[in-house]
Amino acid sequence: MLVAGQSDVHMLAAHPHRSRSGSPPEVNVRLMGPGWVTAFSEETDLADCGITDLTAWPGTLVCLRARLPEPIRERTRYSIAGTGPAGSFTGATVVPSAPVITEPADGHRLPPQSEGDYLTVPIHFEVPSDVAMLHSEVIDAFEIQSDGSRKPIGPISCEPLVLGLEAGRADLILSRASPSLYKRIYLGRPVHLSVAVLGLGRNYADFVEASGRYPLRQPWPSFGLEGAYGYFAGAAPSDPVRIIVRPDPSDDAQAGD
Repeated sequence: MLVAGQSDVHMLAAHPHRSRSGSPPEVNVRLMGPGWVTAFSEETDLADCGITDLTAWPGTLVCLRARLPEPIRERTRYSIAGTGPAGSFTGATVVPSAPVITEPADGHRLPPQSEGDYLTVPIHFEVPSDVAMLHSEVIDAFEIQSDGSRKPIGPISCEPLVLGLEAGRADLILSRASPSLYKRIYLGRPVHLSVAVLGLGRNYADFVEASGRYPLRQPWPSFGLEGAYGYFAGAAPSDPVRIIVRPDPSDDAQAGD
């Protein structure tokens, strides 16, 4: 997944039918951007590829990283070429345009909700025509200590993950298992959360739709890749919006701006 604004990209490769004690797949891949070529030359932690629960993934895995000469651009075509256990493969994708959160404004203040261990954040958004799927995201979260310092908190869950492209609005439900956001705020600790929406391109949207169908038809359909099963896709995040939740929104003394 190529995400606009990022200068490091990661690729996950898997041997889904091998024993977990076996060796990971050997993959050699080049990424081509506008006027440059770079290689996925560094093996890195699986968490960098979003893998935190190995029990959900059969076989052996490897996460590779490529460092880019410039950040990924919106509305730009990228391609890859390489070899893997099944032979050579190629791919191409165009990174979509970034969606925009129109409401609330950055720095919006909310009082805590009176019930439940979660927060409801209404948002309004605009989606460019080249976005095929829209995800919600919590970028970061921290609380303001009595001395004005920031203490990160997390993980924060955000639902719904998939937002309707045509809806134009959504109520994001933000929660934290323990200790809850509700308890933190009512202990007098202002909480700052940054939310964004991520616009994903057609390759990824098609892959998500097809991957829920079994058996997969042969030959494998293409999701930006030819010669390998998987996807090569682009995404672009909106600018994040900071939400400040505190017992007394009119008191700016502890806002930590």
